[in-house]
Amino acid sequence: KEAIGTGPYKFSEYRSMQFVDLIRNDDYHGGAPKLTRIRRLIAPDPQTRRQLFEAGEVDWVQLERQDKRLIDASPKLKERLVVVDRPAIWYIGMNLNEFPAFRDKRVRQAFAMAIDKDRIIQDGLDGVNLRAEGIIPPGIPGYDPNFRGLQYNPERAKQLLAEAGYPDGRGFPPLKLYFRVDRHDPKIVAQMVQQDLSKNINIKVELSAMEWGALLKLRSDGKLPFFHLRWHADYPDPQNFLSFMLHSQAGQNNLGYANPEFDRLCDEADVMMDHDMRMEYYRRAEAIVVDDAIWIPIYFQRDLELLSPAVKNLERSLMGPLPHYNTDVIRN
Repeated sequence: KEAIGTGPYKFSEYRSMQFVDLIRNDDYHGGAPKLTRIRRLIAPDPQTRRQLFEAGEVDWVQLERQDKRLIDASPKLKERLVVVDRPAIWYIGMNLNEFPAFRDKRVRQAFAMAIDKDRIIQDGLDGVNLRAEGIIPPGIPGYDPNFRGLQYNPERAKQLLAEAGYPDGRGFPPLKLYFRVDRHDPKIVAQMVQQDLSKNINIKVELSAMEWGALLKLRSDGKLPFFHLRWHADYPDPQNFLSFMLHSQAGQNNLGYANPEFDRLCDEADVMMDHDMRMEYYRRAEAIVVDDAIWIPIYFQRDLELLSPAVKNLERSLMGPLPHYNTDVIRN
């Protein structure tokens, strides 16, 4: 198969589980880029990636969050560490269709108030990621650093759950929390959410780690009752997080969630020409959906990278460091 594109690099070679080679496109409309070739090694194991960097075989690697303690213990590697904000939110989702108890807003709010995000981020994730109050990540237009969503409040959570008919968790149906098995951080979050719900509102949750493809299939089919997943921007606009994911008519909203005022604000913002007013409408919509607690925002993603000092002129945007037109490698 032929790869078709107009970027500064052309596809050259792919070897399964080894590497992808890109070569310079000398006919690029902006002129030939500086590098003649980019080889992207395929190394799923984070320890292998780190060792390749330490051996000088690669100039740039992405780490797993659990690598940070090892990096912090190495002065040489620590000075090469780069922390990058990503337009992505990790959240706990609740499906009203699959789990009828979640149709009561008080139950969803009780869950949200029983989860200690700060404990998860600081104790579980080494303080790398940014606590999520809302759904729109930093860097996306409409992000409000002053917004405050539902706060950690175990006593209020107990009260709400009792009002919903489950005093001290009694009578609450059995519940599983689904998450992907191949990543370390989702397991940590799931375990700590399980602990918080048990400790704070006496809700016992069974954990269910799933293969990534199977988990996505259940999510696409609307069959996950309670889950921990991520949403990463397709494009840097609040529409991609609100209208696209949670509008009652959105294809991605197979959770049974519908709020007419949220829909109205999104519908109007989606076609509005006035930028400031448009952002205001999205912020108001965000406040509604956070209060409705169909998603419990946990954290905004930050990536950890090791970058060689030989790499020059790397240009970054919120969506990533592409197209490498000016990127160069200069070794002493």
